[in-house]
Amino acid sequence: DYESPVLFRLAGYLVRLVILVVVVAVVLFVRNRKYFNGEGFSQELQTEFDYFMDGTESELPKVIWKNDEMLTSYSAQGGPKAFFRQIDLQRITARAKWRDLLLNNGWHLENVEIGDATVTLKSGLSIEEDQPRQDRIRSSSWLSATPDLSQTRFGDITLHNADFLWGPYWTSMGSLKGCSGTVNRKLGKWSLSLGNATFTQNWLRNLTMFPNKPIGIALEDDKILITNGEFKLGNAGRATLNGMVQLGETPEFDLRISMKTIDITDIVPETFHSVVAGLADFEMTVTGSPN
Repeated sequence: DYESPVLFRLAGYLVRLVILVVVVAVVLFVRNRKYFNGEGFSQELQTEFDYFMDGTESELPKVIWKNDEMLTSYSAQGGPKAFFRQIDLQRITARAKWRDLLLNNGWHLENVEIGDATVTLKSGLSIEEDQPRQDRIRSSSWLSATPDLSQTRFGDITLHNADFLWGPYWTSMGSLKGCSGTVNRKLGKWSLSLGNATFTQNWLRNLTMFPNKPIGIALEDDKILITNGEFKLGNAGRATLNGMVQLGETPEFDLRISMKTIDITDIVPETFHSVVAGLADFEMTVTGSPN
């Protein structure tokens, strides 16, 4: 009480302060736990995905947390500035303590994985691409964790099963299907290391990648650089793929394909199998626009 020794009174004030801090901390803990496991956080994450990837008509299910691991999915149509026409990412998982996401140094994700991914690439950017982009207004309150994917830190993103499709017309249609590998971002540049895929471009079909020999893909300055793609075709055929795809409103291919010991029946229509036979080597350059 008031007549107690000063030391006792200071101790009493300290106990009251501790009780107040504990009560506030419990309230914030319960509030934020409810926020991260509710619709609010899922909607914030969906809005950030849309902004970061320029997605429209998107869907992102409620984020599920279990043992500091988050699980969700994301699908969307591509907006004017997006590099894709459609994207579908299923079973996106990442390890993060939701309590750390409230801190300024948060949004450090670990063990990021994507179970299934289907990406249909645009043949060219929209004519609306030069229009200014609206800034995303993020909350400045330390009571909420508004994601900023451009500042998020993570290591390699593991892809378990991914299909990449391109070319809206049969004259330019191609794909890289059944990929597994990793995606990495350093200094704002993206790179992929993909393996176990089947490559198709126009009439050139069913080139299967060699095991343990991934193809390197880098996105730099509106260019997709492709290096060290090694494939097999048929029983004895071998092919290597290198080159570049220039992005933009009028994108262009510049791919170099070297093929050795190719059975001609593997690359001509079945109608001609009875009249054409033999093995051949080819050095090819694929140029033109996917438009």
